Amino acid sequence: IGEPDLVLTMPENYFVNDDVEDIYVNFSTKITEGMLPEDVFIKAVEFKPGSPVVHHIIAQPLGGIAPGNDPTVYPEGIGQKFGPGVTVDWQMHYHKEPGPGTGSYDQSQIALKFYEDESQVTHELQGAPLGRFDFQIPAGDANYTISSAQTFEYDTELISFTPHMHLRGKAAKYEAFYPDGSSEVLLDVPVYDFNWQTSYGYKEFKKIPKGTKIVFTSTWDNSEDNIYNPDPSKTIGWGHPTTDEMSFGFMSYID
Repeated sequence: IGEPDLVLTMPENYFVNDDVEDIYVNFSTKITEGMLPEDVFIKAVEFKPGSPVVHHIIAQPLGGIAPGNDPTVYPEGIGQKFGPGVTVDWQMHYHKEPGPGTGSYDQSQIALKFYEDESQVTHELQGAPLGRFDFQIPAGDANYTISSAQTFEYDTELISFTPHMHLRGKAAKYEAFYPDGSSEVLLDVPVYDFNWQTSYGYKEFKKIPKGTKIVFTSTWDNSEDNIYNPDPSKTIGWGHPTTDEMSFGFMSYID
């Protein structure tokens, strides 16, 4: 993203012990007037993991990074308000092979670039994490599917999509169902790859009218044919660890 205007550093140099395979650790950073004297609008965000044992970082309200993600650079005129009094919550996910000598220190960072003047910002970025927490993927099921949805109460322009599942993730799809009864596929990811998660952005924002329902469908392969499956004999539900599962269809948009 170029030379950042502000770099946030995780408040502790945290050691991930030798015997850890998968662990979540939380930290927080409160933005003071010494760090930022007044509100600004974020133009770009870049995460810098401080160790190879970092699997992903979620740092609300700044977003996050997972394997395969690029830095986030907002389209021209779109920004996210940020300033003194905001608390950044670091949710650190560490994952590695346990064993002697595998421990590692981590003190990850987040670089921020701001608009020079708030008059350059015409729209404030918004987002929605379409998702479900109530699923149970049967052992051995090679094609288990669920859906979640959101209906927009105002005219909207869609900017990007980021589907997220874990090791059993197989496919993902976003569909729009319009008020006039028509529908279309917005994004189809037929071969989802946990190790290379991608955000898909529009070159020209997708205009959708008030009353449009967006449906996100995620599909998993919990069979022995999935070479990444940790245990095809186990029924799997929602959970933080990589060996459990998630179903999120992140969207970014403007009003």
